[in-house]
Parts: sequence; C-alpha cells; structure tokens
Amino acid sequence: MFTNIKEAMRIFFTKGTETDLPPQVKCNSCEGTFWGEVVSDLHWLFLDIDGVLHRAENGSLEFMPVLSDVLNQCPYVRVILSTSWRLGASKKDVLSHFPSEMRPFIVGANPDLEGQVSEHIRWHECMSMVSRFGLTNYTFVDDTARLFPSTCPELFLTNRHEGLNEGMAEKLIVRIVSSFS
Repeated sequence: MFTNIKEAMRIFFTKGTETDLPPQVKCNSCEGTFWGEVVSDLHWLFLDIDGVLHRAENGSLEFMPVLSDVLNQCPYVRVILSTSWRLGASKKDVLSHFPSEMRPFIVGANPDLEGQVSEHIRWHECMSMVSRFGLTNYTFVDDTARLFPSTCPELFLTNRHEGLNEGMAEKLIVRIVSSFS
C-alpha cells in the first residue's frame, strides 16, 4: 500500500484528528472493531491494560504517561486494543480512558474469540488482525503469558505487579526500533 514508512507517517500525520476518522466499522467475519485505518507498514502494539498500564487490576492507569512517552518517541506506532476492557464497551467508552493526545494512535480493538478457541485466546485474537491486515511489525504487550504460546517471540511480557514502568518502556522502544532494522 505504501512504498515506505515515511509515506505512511506523512499520511497519518496529515489526516486530521480523531473526530475526522470514519464511523466505527465492524468486521463481520472477525468481529474486530476499527475506527481508524490499519496500515501494514507501521509498527502495531496490541495493548492489554490490566498489568500493563497499571499494576494488576488496580484501575489507576498509573503508567499511561509512560505509554504516552513510548508513542511520542515512536510516532510510527499505532495501537490495537487487546485488553478485556474492550469487551462490551463502545469506542467512546474505551477511548475515554486515554488522554486526548493519545487517541489518534488507537485505531481499533481485537475481536472477541471467547468460546471459539480452546487455548491462547489473546494470541488468536491478535493473530486474526495480523492476518487480516497483513501486518509484519507488531508486538503483543501483555502481562499474562498463558494467553499466548510459549514460543511467541512477539510477546512483550510485563510483570503484572510492575506494569509498563519506565525500565520496561525503554526495552519496548528498543524492540520497536529494532523491528525496522
């Protein structure tokens, strides 16, 4: 679709704001929900919230500024929500947890495959999007290893009691940058 990452970045940064995005689109075959464009040339973070943006399930979103720093340092990254927070929530409800300056980076949410696969459910949900959009640069940011195969190199595992702290964010940035090498 795009000849290089610079072209993709130019298009994303000249498109406008979240309010200019098309209405919510549902994929009938996979039930993923998208309100922004998915461009395969970018790096994609499949983002969990509990144990990533805060410790365990405390709901504080204390590491939201850390994620914001990651996105500011890596403007060629976009986010697909893989968190259970996406289930049964509208786009407006899900995005209300994120600062307004981060919302344009978040383009959609994984499908819910609960009951359709027997193991590694989060991995199957993420991989359905990887396959659908032909993504080549992606990282699954999660705190629950059992939701992924043990040999999943794309998994960036956080400690659920430490979350995406600054040290982990530095490692994530290195991983993102190295994916373009």
